[in-house]
Parts: sequence; C-alpha cells; structure tokens
Amino acid sequence: MEIFTVIPRSSSAVECEPVVLRQNKTTRLVFKPLLVNNPNDARLAVKGCLVFQRKGKNDEWEDHNELHLSRLRAGEWVKIDLSTEEVITLIRHIAGLYRLHQKHGLPNKKLHFLKLESNAAPSEIAQFDFERLLEVARRTGVEIFAQFVEWAADLDNTAAVLSQLRRLNAATLRQIGSLVGISALRSVLEEWNNNKDNRNEEYWQDTLEENAFVLSQVFSFPVVIIRGKAYVGGKMLDNTGGNIADYLGRNPLTRNAVLIEIKTPQTKLLGRRYRGGLYSPSEELAGAIAQVLNYRYSLMTSFHGVRQGYEDFIDVFHPHCLVIAGHAETQLGDSERRKSFELFRCSQKDVVVITYDELFSKIEMLLSALEGKKRPNEE
Repeated sequence: MEIFTVIPRSSSAVECEPVVLRQNKTTRLVFKPLLVNNPNDARLAVKGCLVFQRKGKNDEWEDHNELHLSRLRAGEWVKIDLSTEEVITLIRHIAGLYRLHQKHGLPNKKLHFLKLESNAAPSEIAQFDFERLLEVARRTGVEIFAQFVEWAADLDNTAAVLSQLRRLNAATLRQIGSLVGISALRSVLEEWNNNKDNRNEEYWQDTLEENAFVLSQVFSFPVVIIRGKAYVGGKMLDNTGGNIADYLGRNPLTRNAVLIEIKTPQTKLLGRRYRGGLYSPSEELAGAIAQVLNYRYSLMTSFHGVRQGYEDFIDVFHPHCLVIAGHAETQLGDSERRKSFELFRCSQKDVVVITYDELFSKIEMLLSALEGKKRPNEE
C-alpha cells in the first residue's frame, strides 16, 4: 500500500510525486512525472524527466547542479541503464497516471491517492493495515479511503475481500461501516439540498432508484426494491396499453408487494380554498393516489399473467401503496393548509402519502443518530 500526492502547478500542469526506480544511501534514480493538458493530442497527458541524484550519507535529496544535455560536446554522451524491474515499475506507474487522468482529468487541488497493484491477490489484501489506512485518511483527506473502497469494489473476487475484512477487529469494522454509511447518507442529502426545485420526474426516478435505501425509510417493515418502471399488467387484447409503476418492491419476510408512485417536490399538494378554511387536495395529488391504486388493482388481477420471473419471491396478498410528492415546508405554510393536508392524507387507508422533505428529513435524522449529533429542534 502506497500513497502518492498530486499538486497543481498551473491550469495546464499537475506535479506528481516522484517514482523512485533505484536507491541506496547516496544515490537514487527517480522519474518525475507531470500531468498536462496537451493541446495537440489530449490523450497524451503524461510527460516527465529521469533524474539521477547523489548526496552525502546524512544529507537530504535535493535537485541542484543540473547537467544540461545541450552542453554535451560532439562525441560525448550520457547513459542511464534501467533494469527489467525498473522498466516495469516505470511502465506501471505511467499507466496508472493515464488511468487517473482518464477518470479525474487535471485535478485543480492537492489530492492524495492510494496506489495498489491492480492484480493484487486477496491474500495480499489481508496484509493491509486498515487501522493505519483510516489514520491516513484522517490526516490526508477521505479521498484515500474512498479510493481504496472503489478499488476493492471493482475486484472480481469480492467474496475473498469480504472474507479478509471479517478478520478485522469489531471496532474497526464498525468504523468502516459507519464511514461508508455516513458517506452515502451525506451524498443523498446533498443531492436533495441541491435539487429541491427540480421539476423533472425522471431525475427523481433515477435518483431514488440509485439510492433505494431512502425509499425503505418510509415503511415500518423491511422493503426491498425489485425494479423501477415495472410492468404491472393492464394490457388490452390488442397488446396495447399496460400499466408501468415507478417502483415495484416487496417485504422480504412476507413477500407481499409494494407499489410506489412518485411525483416531484414541486407537485402541488393542495388545490383551491374550500369552505370553513379548508383546502381541497390538488388534482396532481389526487391523480397520483388514483394511479397507484389502479396499479394495485392491475397487479392483483393480472398477477398470474405477469408473475413470470417474480413467482419465487413476490406475492400480492394486499400490496402496500406509497405516493411521494410535494414539499410540505414550502406549500403548507399555515395551520389551515396543514390541517387540510393531514385530514386528507390520514383518510387514505390504502395509500401512504409522504412529501419529499418529510422523506429526506428521515435521512437527516438517521445521519444525526449515526454521527451522535442533535438536530437544531432537538436541543
């Protein structure tokens, strides 16, 4: 396990940590790479120089007294031999720099990376000191830990990696689990905070599908999302029509189905003002409820025709229904609106209705619990 650093020197050049090819007490040969923006060919992004250094036994390595090759006279030459091990080290490091550039481009800030051989065997992984890795992450930034997790996740033999992880002590495993869990929660909360005004339903479909754990926070029982954009029956005899639910899930213990219909945070919750200071539900909210109930009816009546591929792990005893829509804080600004919404929502015995800010408030509470913090209204 080796950590190397990259430091931007300009908008078009990033200095990378030198690669030591050969070293003893007084001499060493290093390759000093640069990541660059190449105006002639963007694919060619690595350049550098070989530096042979000599120092006293108690001195530090320094660059000075440079020998310019342009000063060589006719008949003079400089030769630097590279062993087979030094050549392969150089090739592998340059290949790694190209992979880094392909993924990150030219970094615009100082970054630390974890360098691992891509063909490292699981037995080698066992030799890593995870406690030291976490300590390095605290000192240099969490990108080191993130790089390691990403590398481990990409390995073909993940079962072997998990087997080695189980050898760690319980405290370290809890710490790693907390770091990963907290990171996922922070990431999805950042997504929410940056997109509260997003009216694109497809965006929320993709976001919630990528972070399916968010949806499971709504229910009092465990829920696993089977798939998004799920066909739930309803085609006509001419094979037209058909109903597509936003998400089809299930309770993994009872196998009972769960149907989820989503709108956007900008979907209106209430319509016009009615009598006695009450408001009617909005057409969009009432329509979403009717839609998910129709999906349930379609799934229950067509299940024997659409169950292929699902018959071993889903049943439709009495599918649970959920609608996610609107933003309570911005749309329910007074007691009359809040009362109207709650009276309507609580009257829906077969459909759970939750707003986006209520949903992500649950995530905030979970994150606060993991971090041991109190929310402002809990002080």
